[in-house]
Amino acid sequence: MSSGFKALAKIISKFQHVPIFLGEFGAFTKAAKLEDRCRYAETVYSALGILQIPNARCDWDGGFNMFDPDGSKIADCMRAAIDSYGSSK
Repeated sequence: MSSGFKALAKIISKFQHVPIFLGEFGAFTKAAKLEDRCRYAETVYSALGILQIPNARCDWDGGFNMFDPDGSKIADCMRAAIDSYGSSK
């Protein structure tokens, strides 16, 4: 999705008083390496932060996770991706 389209959607949302919410996005653990999933998440979170669009990331035991391989904590690169939402304002 182009950045122009996302910006246009945000303008229309504001003008029409219709909220935008991105629900359940993520990358499948079995199909992509952690660093690739983190890069994807940072791209999405950063764009959402710039446009101030609320969101919900999909993460459960079904293969969409943001944790270190041992499952003990959120992976550092994923934490940086999540934090990119707030730093994009």
